[in-house]
Amino acid sequence: KLSRLAKRSERFLTETSLIDDLQAEEPIGWLAEIACPTYAMYGSETDIMDRALELQAKVPGCELEIVPDCSHSLLTEQSALVRERALAWLERVG
Repeated sequence: KLSRLAKRSERFLTETSLIDDLQAEEPIGWLAEIACPTYAMYGSETDIMDRALELQAKVPGCELEIVPDCSHSLLTEQSALVRERALAWLERVG
């Protein structure tokens, strides 16, 4: 089941215009108004790294973690690491 989901997700990312659409969008101006703790994880090889850096720059106190040698499919490539780091972050800020 997980393999089928991973293949479907990969097709969604590679066979649709999702990446192009995300890259074409204008920055969201209201990001600076976010007042809650924010944690973002991105794979170092993602096609939208510029968005990750923009998120970090615009959201006050945003904690950005870049996971080496991972693509945009970070959740499927390093699911245990994502879980571990997200839970640790929640413990710290919660």
